[in-house]
Amino acid sequence: MQDDFLESSGREGGHTDLGETLRSLSHRARLLLQSYWWILLLCLSIGLLVQAVRVKSMRDAWESSAQLIIQGNIEIQEADRLREVATNFHDNQLHLMTGQWVSERASERVRALHPEIQKDWVSLWAGRKGTTDIFQLVASGGNARYTQAYLAQIIQAYLEFRRQTRLETSDDVMLSIGEELRELDVKIQQIQEAIRRFQQENNTIAIKELSEKAAGRLSELKTRLEDYRTQLRILESFDENVSLDQIQDVVNLDTIESSQNYRNTKRQHQQLLAMKEQFGIYLKPKHPRMMDIEAELEILSNRIRIFRAQAFGQIEEEKSALRNRIDTLLPEINKWEEEVIQYSLGVADLETMNSNLSRLLSTRESLIRRKERLDIGRNVDTELISVLVPATSAVLRQVDKRREIAQGGALGLGMGAAIVFLLAALNNRITSADDLRRMFSSKVIGLIPQTKAKITVLRKEADDVFAESFRALRSSILLHRQDSKEPRQVFLVTSCAPAEGKSTVASNLAVTLAYSGAKTLLIDCDLRRGHLHNKFGIDRDPGLAELLEHPEMDVQDVILVGDQELGNLSVISAGRPQENPGDLFLNERMDAILEACRKQYDFVILDTAPILAVDDTIGLLRRADDVIFVVKSGQTNFRQVKISLERLSVTKTKVWGFVMNYVKAGGNDYYYYGRYKSYRYQHKESGDSGNEEIRKKTGRLSPKEK
Repeated sequence: MQDDFLESSGREGGHTDLGETLRSLSHRARLLLQSYWWILLLCLSIGLLVQAVRVKSMRDAWESSAQLIIQGNIEIQEADRLREVATNFHDNQLHLMTGQWVSERASERVRALHPEIQKDWVSLWAGRKGTTDIFQLVASGGNARYTQAYLAQIIQAYLEFRRQTRLETSDDVMLSIGEELRELDVKIQQIQEAIRRFQQENNTIAIKELSEKAAGRLSELKTRLEDYRTQLRILESFDENVSLDQIQDVVNLDTIESSQNYRNTKRQHQQLLAMKEQFGIYLKPKHPRMMDIEAELEILSNRIRIFRAQAFGQIEEEKSALRNRIDTLLPEINKWEEEVIQYSLGVADLETMNSNLSRLLSTRESLIRRKERLDIGRNVDTELISVLVPATSAVLRQVDKRREIAQGGALGLGMGAAIVFLLAALNNRITSADDLRRMFSSKVIGLIPQTKAKITVLRKEADDVFAESFRALRSSILLHRQDSKEPRQVFLVTSCAPAEGKSTVASNLAVTLAYSGAKTLLIDCDLRRGHLHNKFGIDRDPGLAELLEHPEMDVQDVILVGDQELGNLSVISAGRPQENPGDLFLNERMDAILEACRKQYDFVILDTAPILAVDDTIGLLRRADDVIFVVKSGQTNFRQVKISLERLSVTKTKVWGFVMNYVKAGGNDYYYYGRYKSYRYQHKESGDSGNEEIRKKTGRLSPKEK
């Protein structure tokens, strides 16, 4: 069933017409407006109302603006000035400019400096100009002079606050440095006194010399101990399989009296082995010469074993001597270690006191230099922020109420459009045939328009768009039947859920086929809630249920016709309602009924139950030649169709085509039907009146009269 589904990029057909795309988008937009127009109207109304209330409270105001800029510090050699905190610096300054302290201070300064100016309402806005280091300040008020004066004093109060803060902080730092210097002086005096007492009680020069001498002797002894241990580890690594040549590479064995004899014996042994290998080429092992060589080799091998035993004996003696030397050195090393520790403790105490004294003196010197630099910085203006543009003359700003209200309406309309598009994105209902073609591989074989009139069964003389849509569906079936190699007689009509127009499509399709002269049988296979008998004005039973339950009954016993005009149409109603009709459809009796119908009729239309509602239709799928799937525009969603097709896949049944029901005639799928009506009526009214019209306009006979 994977063939029934298409990925969005898997559509065949390369070129897409721009006009069709625009018409499809226009159709979708109209559907959105028809469904959610009230959201746009509601948001527009809310936006207008909120902005109208806001505009009502707005007043014409005088505006004065100014700018401040952050500049670099004054560079002073080795000056330690107060540094601004970089974290959130701009936000902190903006908050300070609009803070209560600065505002109150500015009001007091205006009242003191300009008593003649009457106080009026005023508001202040401060912000950063883009990503620059420029602050923009705008004051709005009811009095022009008061607004300008207020903004100017805001700037002065802000700069005064910064200067006061720096001075207070500088005084705090100076006090802190003075306190640290006093504490350092006390510590320095204590350490100096401790050093004097140590020097009086100990000869520091003699202690250092003895410490160095003891450390040298201890290092010498430890080096000798490590050499002995290394030699011992090497000798202990030799086992019985090691050769004397390998031992001589590590240990000097020349003290063995027979060492020269060992080398001569080893050389003779190697020469005899070579001679044996050479003679063995052409002499047999029992040859006297070969036997003499074997005898000499045995003698030499015995000598080598004797030499080997002597060598290992000497190694054991050497190992024993090394162990004795190590045991002798250990007590002496422990003695010198104690002396080194004793001397080192005294030296370490003295060095620690000297190091602490040096560190404290360095810290004291650093604090003194810092205090001197702070004294210099207090006398120099190190302000980072300065006035770039002073407070300008106030300008009257009148409120454009129409523009403000229009902006509110535009904002509300924009929010409404966003909500509508969000709802549209979440809505997965099928609204056009393009949606089916885009998502599923089965073709769309029919488009049934929405009609206001309550139509049960089409009349033969009907010539509206609704009737023509079924004639187009009939043509698709007839052409499909002609092109198919196998007979196509039984068509099963189904849908996802109830109330999607499945029975209307099935009944009117059967009627349209009957009007064309084809013998057609319509069977109501919805044995639970079938209502085709109401459309044709016939009895519900006997029907298909009785035919399935009673094998002795014939198809003709349950066929009913409700209208003489439908001479080629036969109808089998559903019969009495059944609890488990799916079991009846799985019976072989259904195969026999359909086989009899195939012999008597050109077309058999099966109106079945919805796929997702019950499982009754599953038993009929493989008995039909083709499946027609009805989708209701604006109601059926993609998920329902997908699940339905997955259920059909259980029987390996593929949908032959979709019928789009309840399509709006003014929509994208019925773009050309707007001209169809006028064309149809003109054709119907052509006749003598048409000939008369031709004669009036041209003065000549019409082609028909000729």
